[in-house]
Amino acid sequence: MKTKPHYLKGSRKLYFLAIILAVSFTKKSSAQNQVFSVYGEDTSAADRLIAGYDAEIYPWEGTLRYKSGVQPFKGSQHISWAGRSGVWFGGGIQSDQPLDLSDYGEGYIQFHIKTTLDVDFRVGVTDRYGNAHYVVVPLGASKYGDVQRDRWSPVRIPVRDIRGIKIDLRTIRYAFAITSITNTYPKKSFNLAVDEIVWVADGGKVTLPTPPTSGGDTTAKGGDLRVMTFNVRTELANDPGERSWNARRYRVSQYIKDSRPDVLGIQEATGGQHDFIRSQIGSQYGSSPRRQIIYRRDRLRIRDSGRIYLVADKWGNRSAEWLEFEVKPTGQRFVFVASHWGVDRNSQQGSANIMRDALGGINGNWRVPTIFVGDLNVQPGSRPLTTLLDQTPLKNFFWGSTFNAWYGANIQLDYVTGHRVSKKDCFVERSHNSFQAPSDHRGIVCNLRF
Repeated sequence: MKTKPHYLKGSRKLYFLAIILAVSFTKKSSAQNQVFSVYGEDTSAADRLIAGYDAEIYPWEGTLRYKSGVQPFKGSQHISWAGRSGVWFGGGIQSDQPLDLSDYGEGYIQFHIKTTLDVDFRVGVTDRYGNAHYVVVPLGASKYGDVQRDRWSPVRIPVRDIRGIKIDLRTIRYAFAITSITNTYPKKSFNLAVDEIVWVADGGKVTLPTPPTSGGDTTAKGGDLRVMTFNVRTELANDPGERSWNARRYRVSQYIKDSRPDVLGIQEATGGQHDFIRSQIGSQYGSSPRRQIIYRRDRLRIRDSGRIYLVADKWGNRSAEWLEFEVKPTGQRFVFVASHWGVDRNSQQGSANIMRDALGGINGNWRVPTIFVGDLNVQPGSRPLTTLLDQTPLKNFFWGSTFNAWYGANIQLDYVTGHRVSKKDCFVERSHNSFQAPSDHRGIVCNLRF
């Protein structure tokens, strides 16, 4: 009998060793938690992915683009896309690290969808070995739910259906993917929004609210404040095509309008860009004297203002602008500071030192609530950022990717920090593809409380 060559035996050993190592380096989610949140704000989930921190939302090959104006099913975040007619589409949520969801094998995947699709679609998962499996979700009533046109509709799919025979639940990469059926393409352009995507173990339960029927009042109430920082990318860069300011200006304005900030720190906007944005987002907004801040003048009153000169870099002078506000309904005072640091280490460290020493002089030696935001051009762990956070009372409220560089880079350069305010939640909008993004930065939105 002919035996197999020795090198094949060794290869098989290495192959099985690779599988063992692959399974070892996974994020384990135990069914004891009952609910694992892939995306959403479901408070019953004891374990979750966080987009921008340990997962990414990807539209595939530019087949879907960011769509604004859709009210989330729950909370303030959702995934919202628009697609074209006559072509395939797809997208999903990929974990940065493989997920061990083997304890959910007898459970189900649940999500809510709102779409104007005129054809059935597929939902599936993939593992780290490239295996993928999908099930068809029909429009209208089916064993998976009742998908109604342009209404938030619940869908529930047993994991045993969606895993097929090849998916390794110990090494899941895409815990949720949605795509068209092969050779069955939409006849018309469409909108597609999904929210509250969870894996539920056998015996687990998810309680979700009734879908909203009309737009609600999202204005911050009482002691709440909604803040934003956003580098809009200067028109002076003369970016070509879809990245030019002329092509992006409505996307940028709608992006800000949909984010509904009470106060916004804006970077890189020329006077013309600033004026256009103001003309689009609503008459309730006003501008700071040096136009680094946009605020809701129907809710906030300026008590004082000023400018802090920082260290210049090769692009020119750098500064921070600050406003002392009073919240009209309550009389609550706070200081809001917006800044844009330089691109070289000398400028960044010098600016950090100046801010460290100057902030106490404008906020009553830190007795007044203070919010400091901006594009600092430094990454987490850098010395300038450490100077700001370790040598002042400021706390950073958001960690995650904020800079995409148009090409899908994922690093953090932008920050929202504060003192004498607490964070309710923070997020970045990540549901657009890099080519049609509003800017090469992502805006951070934080709901804060005094």
